[in-house]
Amino acid sequence: MFEKLRKWLNYWYFRYELITCIHMFEPWEKQLINSMILFIIALVTYSSYVYLPHYTMSLLQYVDIFKTEIANDLHRDNPS
Repeated sequence: MFEKLRKWLNYWYFRYELITCIHMFEPWEKQLINSMILFIIALVTYSSYVYLPHYTMSLLQYVDIFKTEIANDLHRDNPS
């Protein structure tokens, strides 16, 4: 089972190397490029987790989808 998983991972890593053309680089260059790609993916994932929910709610309020629900919630909290 682990042998099959290892072969599957090696196959997809080989495809990744061929698609990105990093198979012709030296090992230290491959390591550098893979590190940069991993760093960029980590930054995109983190920023999506932190900023996307607020941006999505702002966008939905702008197009008036949740505006009535939010206004009702605010009115319930502050009944003046």
